[in-house]
Amino acid sequence: DTVHYIASRATEDENNVISQTLRLFSTQDEAAMHMSQLHDLLGACSRYRLDTGWNASVSTSPALAVPPTVVAVGWVEIDEFGWRYYSFDLQRGNAVTRMALSTDASITEDEFRALVESAAIDMAGWSLTSP
Repeated sequence: DTVHYIASRATEDENNVISQTLRLFSTQDEAAMHMSQLHDLLGACSRYRLDTGWNASVSTSPALAVPPTVVAVGWVEIDEFGWRYYSFDLQRGNAVTRMALSTDASITEDEFRALVESAAIDMAGWSLTSP
């Protein structure tokens, strides 16, 4: 499946970067499988390391308040210097959108969660048709 890059925005100092992607699966069942597998993988991951120096603890995010037609799975990464990466996948029908924020902690988790919950409400109104 193709992942469509929707947008990315950053503060002038680039200490806060938010991005959004969209992935359209062939069926709702395939999208639901993605969400289930992501949830399972997150449950088995407590640390994330990249060769670029990123070494962070990983935890599953608490549930969001989303409409009943939207499913959400998210996680938080926190590195040893306090930098944070928040990410949520939202699914409705065969569509999955990912919203991610890399921050120096000047944007709080609660603020990001509120933005994602607002996006989930918007997503619940999307007119989706079967392929």
